[in-house]
Amino acid sequence: MRAFKFLIGLLLAPVAAVTVQSLAGLLADLARTPGARSAVAALVAGAMLGAVARAALRHTPRLDILVHEMTHVVWTWLFGGRASRLRVGRSGGSVQVTRDNIWVSLAPYFFPLTTVALLAVWGSARLVFGNVGAQWIWLTLLGASWGAHTIGVVHLLRVRQPDLEPHGRLCSLTLIVTVNLFGAGLALAIVGNEGAAGWFFRWVRELTLALRALLDVWGLG
Repeated sequence: MRAFKFLIGLLLAPVAAVTVQSLAGLLADLARTPGARSAVAALVAGAMLGAVARAALRHTPRLDILVHEMTHVVWTWLFGGRASRLRVGRSGGSVQVTRDNIWVSLAPYFFPLTTVALLAVWGSARLVFGNVGAQWIWLTLLGASWGAHTIGVVHLLRVRQPDLEPHGRLCSLTLIVTVNLFGAGLALAIVGNEGAAGWFFRWVRELTLALRALLDVWGLG
């Protein structure tokens, strides 16, 4: 099984590279679109502020540990499992789950729970109250939460993480990087009015082109 997951990690590496390429192309296109510039600028500025603020913290805040463990809980629920004995301390936390797989184990590293919760609050408030403040404020807050999440993940991955061990570091890291990049592209596409479908088809198109190029190199095209 570990050999299979190592192979998955190798296969995901070029997928991560293509996702970086797609994300760079999306940013370039949005920068040339007048209607999308302000929204994307607010999101990116917020992400930078959140990243700087999180990087300035020397120790992992207890809130980060709680969010980390709660993300395990949420994804356990998504797969029909149950969670119990949630523990949060200064040096770390833990939770017991009845359903565990690679998605549950790695969810805190690619699923920004705070950002998703904030987005749910914004969406619910708009449905109930209509106008709930300037859009750029919400986008800045969303970006800040995602930026803080990203730096928090980087800090966690600097030391050995038991969550990664059952799946192998290569498979875990390539999956984490790929999903985080894809999520960033998805957020930018929605904010920039390209839409989730537009981003997905852009990504699939570039992935297909990369696969064809790789097959040509191997003489299989």
